[in-house]
Amino acid sequence: MASRFKSAAAAWVVATSLLASACSEGQSSQDDGWEWSGPVGSLGLQLQLAPDVVLDAIEYEISGQGFTRTGSIQVPGTGSTFSATITEIPVGVGHVIKLRSVARGDAGIACAGQASFNVVANATAQVEVVLSCDGLDVGGAATINGSFNICPSVTATTLSPSVQAVGGTITVSLAARDVDMGPQPLSYAWTTNTGTLSGEATTAPTLLCTQAGPVSLTYTVRDGACVKTGTLSASCGGGSPVDAGTPDAGGDAGTPDAGPGNPANIVINEVESNGGTPGDWIELFNKGAQAVDVSGWIVKDNDDTRTLAIAANTVLQPGAYLVVDTEPAYGLGGADSARLYLPGGSTLIDSYSWTTHAVETYGRCSNGLGAFVATPSTKGAANVCGTTDAGTPDAGALDASTDLAWPGSNTVSTVDALDMWTSNLSGLDYQAGSPNVLWGVQNDPSKLYKLVFDGSIWTNSVGEWAAGKTLTYVGGSGRPDSEGVTVGLDGMLYVSTERDNANNGVSKLSVLQFDGNAAGTTLPAVREWNLTSDLPAVGPNLGLEAVQFIPHASLVGFKEDSGAAYNAARYAQNGGGVFAIGVEGGGMVYLYALDHGTSGGFTKLASFPSGFPGVMGLEFDVDTGYLWVWGDDTVGNRAALFEIEPSMVSTSFGKFVRRKVVTRPTGLPNSNNEGFAIVSDAQCTGGFRNVFWADDSNIDHHALRQGSLSCGKSY
Repeated sequence: MASRFKSAAAAWVVATSLLASACSEGQSSQDDGWEWSGPVGSLGLQLQLAPDVVLDAIEYEISGQGFTRTGSIQVPGTGSTFSATITEIPVGVGHVIKLRSVARGDAGIACAGQASFNVVANATAQVEVVLSCDGLDVGGAATINGSFNICPSVTATTLSPSVQAVGGTITVSLAARDVDMGPQPLSYAWTTNTGTLSGEATTAPTLLCTQAGPVSLTYTVRDGACVKTGTLSASCGGGSPVDAGTPDAGGDAGTPDAGPGNPANIVINEVESNGGTPGDWIELFNKGAQAVDVSGWIVKDNDDTRTLAIAANTVLQPGAYLVVDTEPAYGLGGADSARLYLPGGSTLIDSYSWTTHAVETYGRCSNGLGAFVATPSTKGAANVCGTTDAGTPDAGALDASTDLAWPGSNTVSTVDALDMWTSNLSGLDYQAGSPNVLWGVQNDPSKLYKLVFDGSIWTNSVGEWAAGKTLTYVGGSGRPDSEGVTVGLDGMLYVSTERDNANNGVSKLSVLQFDGNAAGTTLPAVREWNLTSDLPAVGPNLGLEAVQFIPHASLVGFKEDSGAAYNAARYAQNGGGVFAIGVEGGGMVYLYALDHGTSGGFTKLASFPSGFPGVMGLEFDVDTGYLWVWGDDTVGNRAALFEIEPSMVSTSFGKFVRRKVVTRPTGLPNSNNEGFAIVSDAQCTGGFRNVFWADDSNIDHHALRQGSLSCGKSY
């Protein structure tokens, strides 16, 4: 549930109770028109609101026995008790109810919980729901006539210092609170990946650095059943031991140490050595997920006597840039270096050297991550990476040393007929059902394919789908260049397009909605959302390469770029979720609410760089919460996995953050794979589930390939 807490700690006590009980057949359908001919039951919900709690509505989703029910319940007011009944639930075991609230205003605290329950004839079952809340960092469990336990919250953490030499010590401090003071006193436990830890059962342990490298300090705070965990990052190695109780040498006496962010995430990102504005400069970038205090850090060229200290109270936020203008202190030469040190000037963090001036600048490609190459000047902003002779964005390349091996079998099979598509099969999406369907789109000619498995390959469905269906814009005109496809919660099909092939020299960045049940061999779009004016300009063949639907239920804790907690009620007519859009030119991912109640209305909720020069495919895995961003042969057919940051201690809390990059299975050709689809855990066999790729280039006369992925979040 999501709630807005107005004042005192007493207002944090929210109790919920769910009662499942049998009832007779033939009751009227509620909310969604769902029908069931067998025995049914009902679920009773009671909620006691504390006096200062403000809720507008509760959203629910009930699933099980092959059905899904969704709806919302209006809350009558504050400080009240109310009840509601959800009817016509099939009698059976293993039902699941998920609750999420809709808070009033942008400052709401989002809470959610779920529980399993059984509906048994002539019996009543009691259900316990565990609630996790964002915004106040509290949670708890409640039953009817039971006690409510508010989980502990961590209010502050410090590291002193965050970077220490081998042989030195790092002191950690943690502050936590437990507003209901029970049911047990708070207990603390710390673990580390390296070094020697003492005081690991206290709020202030000490780590002795025994070897150079990154340090992860993980804490666990308990008050019995409720647990709060988190991880702090530090670094051992380099320089002399720093006195944990004093600021680092070379910094302002009142300036704190580097803080909780890992200093290694601060990189030199771009260098201007020849006539910049107003002169030479060195750009720094924070590629990490936490802010880093860079006060007193030292910037040098290749001469140790020429230094610049970064001003006191300078904190570099995640994804932020800091430009150090070296002139008039010193200029950068044609054969020179840019070097970045911790305060004191002895611990090197990053460096780059060159032998001749760049035409404009030297910058990392991809931005913040790759090797230095000649780039256009983008002072204080993301680097613009060049193009290959073929006109394709450079790979840029994430750091391959951190890539994970493909989390499944390396065996990949072709699963289409020879030359079923000679080229241009782009997007894929999988829809479980009877039969299972693999949807595919072709960009030219613009077609949608409904593929079914015949026991050996995936082939066209029969009847009007025997050769695919031709796609047009609303009204039947045009030839949309169809690149991505996704199935919405409403069963409609959504296709991302980058231009009208009837006018292929002009970029047109649109999402089109189609009714797959409509008759005929031509499908005109039902709706169009033209995002061209809302997105950065790209070439006509570098537009919306991918689209992926993400349901409301998977967005608990998500925060928009505005800082507001995502509130589904604000977008009541957006199809039950949001749409992730992937752009080929520049590699950005955008999240949009697409208004289904107006003609083409939309709201951009968030955006983030993929780390790849181009996004070629998107897939949201509801079983793991990962948003897969697929790159084609430009980046070796690798995938970046993003998820919503759940930690309230993180400065990226609520944002989509990149967790890992995985390599392709060795059996997958390094071709122009633009479509990617994952089967859900519900269809796992032997610990694996199927995945599919669409090869736009039709290499070896095949465009459709199938592999496997481990079930669950095992990677």
